[in-house]
Amino acid sequence: MITKDPIFEELVTGKSVAIVGPSPHLLGKGVGEAIDSCDVVCRVNDIVEKKFGEDYGYKNDIIFHTCPTTWMDNFAYKLEQDEETTSNIKMVVCPSIKATHDGKGDVVENFNKINKYDIPFWWIGYENYYHFFREIGVEPNSGIRAIIILLTYPIKSLLITGFSFYDQFPEREVYADCYYNGDEYTPLVPFAPTSNPLGGHPQPPQMLYLKHALLKRHGDKITVDSFLDKRLDLNHQNVLGLE
Repeated sequence: MITKDPIFEELVTGKSVAIVGPSPHLLGKGVGEAIDSCDVVCRVNDIVEKKFGEDYGYKNDIIFHTCPTTWMDNFAYKLEQDEETTSNIKMVVCPSIKATHDGKGDVVENFNKINKYDIPFWWIGYENYYHFFREIGVEPNSGIRAIIILLTYPIKSLLITGFSFYDQFPEREVYADCYYNGDEYTPLVPFAPTSNPLGGHPQPPQMLYLKHALLKRHGDKITVDSFLDKRLDLNHQNVLGLE
C-alpha cells in the first residue's frame, strides 16, 4: 500500500483520467478529443505542445516527471514556452528517487529550482518507489509507475494510451525513434544518437505486470488503445480504436 498525497487525491478522486505516453503510434490518429474528454489528463516526462493536440490532446493537468538533473533544462524550457498551458498544470509528481544514475543529486531540489510558477509538487519518496520495484521485480519505467499510482486512488476510470514499452517497435533502435517528435522531444539536450531504450529498464516483466496484475485487479476501470491491446495480446474489453 503506498503513502498517498492529499492534493493529488483531491485532483483525481471520482474522476475519469487519461495517462498519455509519448509513443509515435498516436500520430495521425486524431484521438486528442477522446483524450481531452477525460476530466484529468496526465503526461509522462512531457508537456505536449498545442501543434500535437489533435492526436495527443491539449490538456496537461498532471505531469509525472522523473526530475533527473540531465533533463531539467528541457523541463524548464517546456514550462516557459506556453504560459497559458503552464498556468493550467495542477500538479507535478516525481515518481523517481535518483537525480543521476550514480545516485547523486536530489530530484526535489531539481524541480524546486525551476518551479517559479508555484505548481504543487509531490515526490513519492523511497517507500513508495521500492513498493513498485518489489511489485514488478524490476526497476519500472516512469509510465508504469504513474499508472500504478493512479490506480491506487479511487478514480472513476483510466484511459491508457500512447505507450509502447519501447520494444514493441522492433525497427526502432534509439530513444528518439520512440517519441512522437523525435529529437525535438528534448530540445536542449537531445537524445544520444546511439542510445538504445532497451538497454535500460527491462520491458517484458512490466508488460506482464500490466497484463496479469493491473488489468486483473482494475480491468473494469481501464481502457487501453488498440495499439497496446494488439501488441501485448491483451484482448481487453475496453479499447480505444486507433484505426
